[in-house]
Amino acid sequence: MGLARNARSVERLCRNGVEPVPGDLARAETYRAAVASADAVVHTAFEYSADGEENLALDSAATRELLRARRLIYTSNGYLPGIDTERVSETAGRSGRLQRLETERRVLAAKEPASNAVIRLGMVYGGHGGGTICALFANAQRSGRL
Repeated sequence: MGLARNARSVERLCRNGVEPVPGDLARAETYRAAVASADAVVHTAFEYSADGEENLALDSAATRELLRARRLIYTSNGYLPGIDTERVSETAGRSGRLQRLETERRVLAAKEPASNAVIRLGMVYGGHGGGTICALFANAQRSGRL
């Protein structure tokens, strides 16, 4: 099962053999039953504001709901400036880094250590129009540096 936030996502999931769960990250009632019935949930969904900033408040609220799953695998960001060997520097609280780290810690503390996991991915997905990597390649191509 996969959360499908629009018709295009429903089509893409079906095409890849995944049962779509039509819903909205901000409306837990749209995915609560699917979370309760799943053996594990992998949280990769993320919302961005109109100016491209990560909506960390929504992520934190959705993650609290997803912690009801038997097992939660939370995908975070491999690039957390100000976070050094799990210590937080003075500047880490800026730009949501501290909030992201707190969400990670909540995921890991919610169950027995082996139950939940946090994976800090590099720049693999995110944004609009194909994700961060696609956007980086498109910018490089436009600038003639690709």
